[in-house]
Amino acid sequence: YGLIEIVGLLGTVFTVVAAGWIGWQKPWLFGLAASIAGTLIQATILALLIDPVPLPGATFSSIFVAITVNQVLQLQWALGALIGWYGGYLRRRMTVAAPDAGQGRRRRR
Repeated sequence: YGLIEIVGLLGTVFTVVAAGWIGWQKPWLFGLAASIAGTLIQATILALLIDPVPLPGATFSSIFVAITVNQVLQLQWALGALIGWYGGYLRRRMTVAAPDAGQGRRRRR
């Protein structure tokens, strides 16, 4: 599972940075939204894949809530907002126009 986890983590970080890049005017909000959506998707998939036999009385909803609460307690949503902000920061830095070369040398009249 090591390689799958690494690829999944890199994909998650790239997705949140891309969300901040796309929503560069409010990148932290787009990063937070992407993180929340990712948490809900992950919780749904894991709740469907976890076999409830070793967990007596566990239902889809209880597993879903447990996974979601776990992600919130690990500050995944806060990290999503921070990483999204970074994606927007990168876009702003790249779109800042470089000073014109001729602008530095003005003729005195």
